Amino acid sequence: MAADPNRSRQNQANFWNQKVADARTPEAVVAVWYDACRTVAKKAKRLGKPEVESELANLLHDFFRRHTG
Repeated sequence: MAADPNRSRQNQANFWNQKVADARTPEAVVAVWYDACRTVAKKAKRLGKPEVESELANLLHDFFRRHTG
């Protein structure tokens, strides 16, 4: 029997939201979201969607460019 995708999404949301709630500093919150995004990108790559990994790389690169001198 296949897992309910809605239940799976809710479980993932609960997991990451709890991690954010447990984070004690802004740096820890950043680390949580960075880990969450890397997890999503890795899963997408395993599922044959490497463009998600490229999109994340582009977003991070754009962020870097906006916030460096």
